[in-house]
Amino acid sequence: MLEFIRAILASFHRSIWSQSYIDSIVSFFTDFLKYVFEADDPSPDFDLEIAGLVGEVVTAAVNSHDTNNDDPAISRAFLLALSQNFLQFLPSNTDNLINFLFGQLAMSVPKSRGS
Repeated sequence: MLEFIRAILASFHRSIWSQSYIDSIVSFFTDFLKYVFEADDPSPDFDLEIAGLVGEVVTAAVNSHDTNNDDPAISRAFLLALSQNFLQFLPSNTDNLINFLFGQLAMSVPKSRGS
């Protein structure tokens, strides 16, 4: 399961999926994340590994742009599926994601002009 979560990063590339894909991708990611979420693994180490990987994947998905064959629609499909079956991630990844989102917000808000 860990290797598959690591492979999600590569799945943001257009070449992985067929052309009529978004609904199928959302369905696939939803089913997979539900399986991971419901997996009953008593190992705290395993849970920590999943939390670390999910944080990295979420950060990559939020940061995905239409470059290097990354398709933002695929990243959004993953994030939509994740919103239905949210997995825990590490506090350090949370900090990185929040800092990135604040950086994006600061870049997208035009500076106001003083009167």
